[in-house]
Amino acid sequence: MTTTEADKCPVVGHAVTNEGKTNAEWWPNQINLKVLNQNSPKNDPMGEDFDYAKEFKKLDLDAVKKDIFTLMTTSQEWWPG
Repeated sequence: MTTTEADKCPVVGHAVTNEGKTNAEWWPNQINLKVLNQNSPKNDPMGEDFDYAKEFKKLDLDAVKKDIFTLMTTSQEWWPG
């Protein structure tokens, strides 16, 4: 393929093609949009009919707090030193 003056980039002075370029090459610092799918119904292990608010109200929050406190303050032999 012959490069003509019309094919040359006026900034860099030589032919610029986009052949073989991937999106990552054109935009190496692009935003990862996968986070937008994090709340998709497809990712819900309990299914669409599960009522999280209703189930949350069933929790004994004092017992949950106690369990978390115990977990965070009780040493385990497998914990790193």
